[in-house]
Amino acid sequence: MKTTTAQEQSQTPDLLGGLKSAGDVLNDLTLAPIGAFGRSLRGHPLSWWIERFILALVLLRFGLYMVETDFYRSANSRMSPAVFLWSERFIASVLTIEYFVRWRNSRNPRMWPRKPTSFIDLLSFLPFWLGFFVPASWLGAIRAMRVLSLLKFYRHSPKAQELLQEIWRGRQMIRQVFMFNLGIIVFFGAVVYEIEKLAQPDKFARVVDGLWYSVVTASTTGYGDLFPVTPLGKAAAVCFIFVEIAFMSIYIGMFSTAANRAFKKELEAQDALTANAVP
Repeated sequence: MKTTTAQEQSQTPDLLGGLKSAGDVLNDLTLAPIGAFGRSLRGHPLSWWIERFILALVLLRFGLYMVETDFYRSANSRMSPAVFLWSERFIASVLTIEYFVRWRNSRNPRMWPRKPTSFIDLLSFLPFWLGFFVPASWLGAIRAMRVLSLLKFYRHSPKAQELLQEIWRGRQMIRQVFMFNLGIIVFFGAVVYEIEKLAQPDKFARVVDGLWYSVVTASTTGYGDLFPVTPLGKAAAVCFIFVEIAFMSIYIGMFSTAANRAFKKELEAQDALTANAVP
């Protein structure tokens, strides 16, 4: 009897080890479709999973909006199949709960709603609740405001926030350049209007038409609905185009500088982590 007991005791660790190995194999098989990447996800905290769940809901919301408007072409969600309305109710409720949970757990509840990221969270669900108080004719516009929830990707992206912070640091220079450029746009719009109003009274009937032409030309869009036909008007347009090319280069340079500063900070942070990791 003692020999049998000893054998059973010797077999017990082997049995436990076999069960543990089988569990590891089953776990690996469960994660097999996504391989090592899937196994690495096990180390993330619960907050990481909640954020990914929120972003998945945002993508689902946008996808449902595209399907509802492109395939069913209803005026609002009340005229679409019930799945769209109930999906929106669920997603909006989750986003609402997320907003108030973040507010309650913030370090400074009085100042938290004033943060830009908090405003993004508010925009993601507020139009849904406004839909209960607006006329039915407005519900189509309310539904379109679901697209604003895509800003949540900025809200959950520290790198994007850092980039905009660098742009915000240079806001003084950007504002001065923009105001100067705006003055030039208004000036050339008025000039083209005065030149073309007699040659094209149907198209340049008001000074606003000249301003519309200058804005479209400055943005390099060029719809083609308005354009000068007189030699003097064409000459003014050529000068305006060259001026706006110069301003476009200035804008690109300012935003590129901000992006380079953010990228440099990211590299410095990575180098610091690598230096700390090396024994």
